[in-house]
Amino acid sequence: SSGINAEWPLRPGFQTYIPNLFNSLEQFKDLDEEQFYAALFASTDVKNLYMMFEALGYKGYLGRVTEEQLQQIVKIKQERGWCAVVPEFIDSLRLYRSLSEFINSKGRVKRVHELVSRTDGKMIVYSEVTNHLHFVTNEMMYRFFINHPKTTRCPEPTKCGFLIKVTPFSKANPEQFNIQLVTDPALYPADIHLHRDVISADNIHLALEWEVEVNRTAWWNMYISWISKPVYKNEEVVWGEWPCRAAETVRLVVYYDMTK
Repeated sequence: SSGINAEWPLRPGFQTYIPNLFNSLEQFKDLDEEQFYAALFASTDVKNLYMMFEALGYKGYLGRVTEEQLQQIVKIKQERGWCAVVPEFIDSLRLYRSLSEFINSKGRVKRVHELVSRTDGKMIVYSEVTNHLHFVTNEMMYRFFINHPKTTRCPEPTKCGFLIKVTPFSKANPEQFNIQLVTDPALYPADIHLHRDVISADNIHLALEWEVEVNRTAWWNMYISWISKPVYKNEEVVWGEWPCRAAETVRLVVYYDMTK
């Protein structure tokens, strides 16, 4: 089974909101490309560099991002104190144009070392895959283990890490769907413990990736930062542009900011 069955509620004060989730690109829908860049660069909904690149990827603009625009993004990153993204994250962003544009644009972004780094962040992939419908409609907790620089002298015999809890979608109450960091020690199983003074939801960027076969197995970002919450439509659960189906394999990924 994927995750830990989570049939008990989170106690008030112990559930923690993950800032990148459940925003919407609808606010930018009537803008041309130039206006979109200006609005995105000014938006307070963009909490980190991962969200910035996801918005560009989702709109299909990342494939033709210019050096000048990348330098603007560097300036915004520095002003807002964001960490760089890990290279694997850039690889997960889908671009809908030609293969050459896809390869060239990723290379162009990765060459900007202020934006892409192996040292600023850590990619943590949940150990088991699940299916898209199961992920959205089942109450589960997912374990993520992390070795943080501030906990290297941890005396605990169990592993350092954190739990992510999914409160499921239901047709009767679609708004209850949620994904949160669990900070209540009482909910942690015996093999993992949380450093509440170190691990913060503000440093978590959560992504859902789906498995595709393109000459080899690849994992593509589903842009859950920007597609609000799932809805029930035409007898299906739909999240963003994707119907949530049992035939689709997905995995949960945390990109953790190690600079804070």
